[in-house]
Amino acid sequence: MVTETSVLDPEEGIRFRGYSIPECQRLLPKLPGGDEPLPEGIWWLLCTGDIPNEQQTKAVSTAVEVRIVTHVKTHRIQFNSREWAAKADLPEHIEKMIRNFPSKVHPMAQFVSTIAALSSESKFAVVSILV
Repeated sequence: MVTETSVLDPEEGIRFRGYSIPECQRLLPKLPGGDEPLPEGIWWLLCTGDIPNEQQTKAVSTAVEVRIVTHVKTHRIQFNSREWAAKADLPEHIEKMIRNFPSKVHPMAQFVSTIAALSSESKFAVVSILV
């Protein structure tokens, strides 16, 4: 699978803008004492193709205005890292589901199943009751 921002190779794994996951973990900014990259740094990399410096990462943390251009019109969305953090918690049933996957289940199958199960929390979900 290839997109503008990532490549999924069955041998090498996923690459974001040419960087492997271990490279992203090593190169992208982290919180002091943290082990994993900040989501704002990953966002910067995906949007620009460049590894951000601390100032660029903080700029994303402060506020971001994203232009999403579709064939119909341009949408502007503004958010910040506090909003990301507020949306980061997984519902208990999702955590339980993830913990209960058998170890032999392929990671992509786990990912797809988890994303599908998250639809129960979607503000876009339409609930219909069959009688």
